[in-house]
Amino acid sequence: MSVSNPDSSDSKINIINSGEDISINCINPLELSIQFDEHHILLSVKTLQVFKQASLLEFNPILKFVSSNDYMSLGEFNTNIELNLKLSLKRPAIFGF
Repeated sequence: MSVSNPDSSDSKINIINSGEDISINCINPLELSIQFDEHHILLSVKTLQVFKQASLLEFNPILKFVSSNDYMSLGEFNTNIELNLKLSLKRPAIFGF
């Protein structure tokens, strides 16, 4: 993921998963230390119970208030990614032999 952050000390990115089928292996919310950076976010998909399933990842920038430690969501900059997960046909075939 490539990001640009004009005010690096006050902005973070909150990553929200729509279900429990994907595990996100990073600190959440993601802190950005410099203005332009590239981050590798590792995702692990758990074993599916069905043949096909869709999952949604939401990247939500949040901004820290100057007067307190609370964060405000910047909803107009949200990015959603839909992941279409499919169960491999090889895995059940190998398990059966």
